[in-house]
Amino acid sequence: MKILPGFLSAKRSLNPFRSNRSAQQQQLQSCRNPDENESQISCQERSDDVPHRPTPAAVMHVPVDEPLGVEKNLEKIQNLLSDLEVSLIGVAGVGGVGKTTLLKALNNSFLEQRHDFDAVIFASAFYGGERGLQAAIARRLGLPWEESRSKMANAVRISVALKRRRFLLLIDDIVNPVDLEELGVPPKGPRSKSKVVVAARSEQICRSMGVLPEHVINVGPMEPCMAWQLFLRHVGTEAPQPCIMDIAKRVAGECGGFPLGLRAVGHAMSTARTIDEWFQSLEALKRSKDDLEKEGKARETLSCDIEPAVLSTLKFCYKKLRPEKLRAGISYCALFPKNHSIRKDDLICYWIGEGILEGVHNEGESLVDKLKSFGMLKEGADPEQEVGMDDILRDLILQMKKGEFIAEAGRVLTGTQSSHHFEVAKKVSLMHNDVTEIEQLLRPSELASLNLRSNNRLRKLPDDFFGMTTYLRLLDLSHTGIRETPRGISRLAFLRHLDLSFTKIKSLPEEIGEIRSLVQLILEGTTSLATIPPGIFPKLIKMAKLNLYCSYSDWELKDGKDVAGENEGRVSTS
Repeated sequence: MKILPGFLSAKRSLNPFRSNRSAQQQQLQSCRNPDENESQISCQERSDDVPHRPTPAAVMHVPVDEPLGVEKNLEKIQNLLSDLEVSLIGVAGVGGVGKTTLLKALNNSFLEQRHDFDAVIFASAFYGGERGLQAAIARRLGLPWEESRSKMANAVRISVALKRRRFLLLIDDIVNPVDLEELGVPPKGPRSKSKVVVAARSEQICRSMGVLPEHVINVGPMEPCMAWQLFLRHVGTEAPQPCIMDIAKRVAGECGGFPLGLRAVGHAMSTARTIDEWFQSLEALKRSKDDLEKEGKARETLSCDIEPAVLSTLKFCYKKLRPEKLRAGISYCALFPKNHSIRKDDLICYWIGEGILEGVHNEGESLVDKLKSFGMLKEGADPEQEVGMDDILRDLILQMKKGEFIAEAGRVLTGTQSSHHFEVAKKVSLMHNDVTEIEQLLRPSELASLNLRSNNRLRKLPDDFFGMTTYLRLLDLSHTGIRETPRGISRLAFLRHLDLSFTKIKSLPEEIGEIRSLVQLILEGTTSLATIPPGIFPKLIKMAKLNLYCSYSDWELKDGKDVAGENEGRVSTS
């Protein structure tokens, strides 16, 4: 192979960690062929085929935020659980009414009381639907989870494990009826000692899953006294002064007794100290409710039945977020697919790319924590590494940002034809689709963010694509079929974030060195990347992050310059 002078060639490793070369090669191989060597499981799998692992604890604590006012419904469920004739129980209620809190409180109650269950399992369908449920159940049972396995294969493995146990399965966030046997939950006959509790936004969903009407617990708004206590907890340690108490109760009353709204508004009012602040907030809450009623579209645009009181309080809290980066940060989360578990590191990188943050990762962690404390974000499928966004808030933000935001993420689209008016859009998210080409339509002159992540069949962008998108700050082409860096990319004078990770690009063009505004360049998993022109990194004077993980161990230096180290001490390669 001919080697160009001054370029890097994929031939021999000069990695400083060369002594660990074999381990690195294994990592690289896994990047190239992530599905290789993945085993399959047949429907005839026997119980002794399941690997032996340490038995998990019968009950594991699930984090829950102040389970106030759940005592009556908790007692109703426990009475049904003690009935040998009842094996399937339903919990129904509109969004934001506290079903998740109730199920988590039920799970944790078994930590302190005697019971006959070998396993109490809490699982949510919020992330990943039925597939996510299977993963949560399998992990809770201590079973290995492999994404490559079919739904049936995972169901067999789960069923084998559950048949050995007397279990209580708590399934939260059911949007559509779920076939429990297809998940791997063994059928339960009369007088079964194993139980299943399902939570959904309507009684009809519970009944369609086989729950008898008399075994459905309907969850309604909190009683006024309990709602006031919950509100005060989130206002903070300093309760409103006596002269403010009356108006504060009226503010709490605008939340309609819904825990989601009470927590959010309580946090929003935690800094209010004067009667004028409280009065202005009361008037703003009333206007928020009136505006939604006038628009008449709020309930139509949301996928599930949502009470106006929940929508109006969330809208009020969103507008009250300060500083502005908190509002910008939660707004960006709405561009992810619905019910998506978002990696915190990815989210912070996007925030930096958007200019919401200036490049300090710790500041991003702080922003995530604040949004979680305000009730705007919640724990993701992996609580340590991921966060999620309530679908009610996501839909509300997209409604308020209509035209400016276009979020078609996770819709299985094959192209960018749409009823949306792309010419006025500032942020477009088409991630996790099946887009094969980008039409002329997707070139608004003020476009600042374009996310095409995980469109595997997208091979290239039009040659003149960047002629009309010169204000672009964030461009994500990761996990696409792109084989070369789009031409004319140097026109993007404001670009801060460029992600080409897990693509088939073979070289970087010299013109990337002309993007002086670039802060983050992500090239993780670009195993075909063979050449990088010398001297491009020193030109990127603002670059704070260069990610070459799983991309560079086979490079060979030909001119005595260490390209990856040109910005040593200034660039993070993580």
